[in-house]
Amino acid sequence: MADERTRAMNRGNRALLLVNLVLSALKITMGLVVSSVSLLADGANNLSDTAGSFGCLLIARAASRPSDEGHPYGHGRMEYLATLGVGVLVLSMGLELLKNGIHAIRFPSMPAFSPLAVAALILSILSKLFLGTYLSRIGSRWHLPVMQAESRDSYLDVAASGVVLTGILVSHWTGVILDGYLGTAVSLLILLEGFQICMNTAQDLIGRRPDQETGMKILEILHEEPMILSCHDLRLHDYGPGRIFASVDVVVDGRLTLNEIHPAISRAEGKVMERFSIPLTIHMDPLQTPDNGSEKILEALKKVAERYAPCRFHDLDRYVKEDRVQISVDLEMPPGSTEKKEAEAAARQAILEIEPDAQVTISLDVDYYEAYRHARQ
Repeated sequence: MADERTRAMNRGNRALLLVNLVLSALKITMGLVVSSVSLLADGANNLSDTAGSFGCLLIARAASRPSDEGHPYGHGRMEYLATLGVGVLVLSMGLELLKNGIHAIRFPSMPAFSPLAVAALILSILSKLFLGTYLSRIGSRWHLPVMQAESRDSYLDVAASGVVLTGILVSHWTGVILDGYLGTAVSLLILLEGFQICMNTAQDLIGRRPDQETGMKILEILHEEPMILSCHDLRLHDYGPGRIFASVDVVVDGRLTLNEIHPAISRAEGKVMERFSIPLTIHMDPLQTPDNGSEKILEALKKVAERYAPCRFHDLDRYVKEDRVQISVDLEMPPGSTEKKEAEAAARQAILEIEPDAQVTISLDVDYYEAYRHARQ
């Protein structure tokens, strides 16, 4: 599957390289012939896209390299660097177009009319429409953010060429010089798109919030196994598009043997791998038969969870060490919750009311999926 993704990315980049190279040569030539600032800027935009496509080809080759000693999870995050590079190119071209547009407003000049220039722009619009659709399909099918960014850039090129064409025709038919104003409007649109591409890619590089839809579907698969009583601490680890690893804790009946539970765990891991191509590591937490003390604590913690919903408690452990009762429990709350300290204090107080001399340890966990599911119900 990874090889198919790489081939799809290479096909997209080769198409980009060829189309942008032809269009840039055509527009720059026509821009010089008719002395149109906006047409020259549009050609320069395609020329920068050509450089970006060549860079993406090189990065795609590097990103497809297998894992090695220094990079045990592969080189997939280099695709994010390629996407960021596309965003930077879009920003730089937007700034260049803005500068040229302002100059054309201050010092307007009537561009010469040429049917060949009009034909070049129409060809550009049609080519970029086809290319944008083609890249969008590749990006969606293979989850290639760099191709999706290039697709948006192609649609922006359609808008830019359309504006330039409108300016040339209006100037020819009416004598009104719109070259600078239209070029400035297009540059602002391009700057906005470049900023959005850079910001979205920066979130991927920093580490964005886990994918809710995929996480919920993984939890649904896990809950299909009767021996898995509940799940918590699901984590998705992103090492680049199509290179996701996952880990989760599941609660199982502590009275069962490992030989009895292991087939169910292996089935669950296999289903997740088959459906999402995500390697899943499952950690088992045994649910012990509660004694009188832990039963009372569980009831008290249920009341605390109801008060601070959608928090919940798991992994309650009660044992005696050095003649003192030790109680540990995990408190799980959604990200961004403002009541973590209050819920922790309430849980500690509830436990100490039952076991006044116990040493209590409460570990805070972030709940990315269970609270999300409850919020949708």
